[in-house]
Amino acid sequence: MAIVYSYPIATPELQDLLVGVEKSLVGGEDQPRTRNFTVESIISLAASGAATNTVTNATSVALSLATLNSTYPSATVGFRVQCPNGAVLKTYEKASTGWISYTITNVA
Repeated sequence: MAIVYSYPIATPELQDLLVGVEKSLVGGEDQPRTRNFTVESIISLAASGAATNTVTNATSVALSLATLNSTYPSATVGFRVQCPNGAVLKTYEKASTGWISYTITNVA
């Protein structure tokens, strides 16, 4: 394989491919596989909020543990869900022990 920096620089197009590793569990064991990803799929993933650490949920009711787990199944430690609407005004955060919540207050 050539040295990466020896390749010419190009402007990426949406359908261009990037080589990456797909992480998946097979029989409870991590089975990473080499895959191609389009530039467009990477942009869509970033825009979806899946690659960010904080998302906003427009709910007007408190979120239950079941709702948090089903809505954000791939949340990792440090992932936050902000609920700034109506009476909720809470932030939920994924911790190593599960989900925690705290109330949002305005700073005066």
